[in-house]
Amino acid sequence: MNKWAFVSDFDGTITDKDFYHFVIEKYFEDGRKLYTKWKADDMKDIDFLAAVFGSINQEEEVIIDDIKSIKIDEHVPSCPLFYK
Repeated sequence: MNKWAFVSDFDGTITDKDFYHFVIEKYFEDGRKLYTKWKADDMKDIDFLAAVFGSINQEEEVIIDDIKSIKIDEHVPSCPLFYK
């Protein structure tokens, strides 16, 4: 496995749908309850995101394909590093 990092946009500034919403919908139904707790300030951001992203349990290729399938806001400047 190659070492790589994914930086998640979780404030709606780059993608039409925040990545954590994508993960909750696709892999982590119980994440809806955590989302409610997080939005009520009963969880720290880092704890919420760690639980959501830790629930993916997929091979690297699947995760990369998922990331590539997310629509980028057309007004965000293109960056070749996103698509390397």
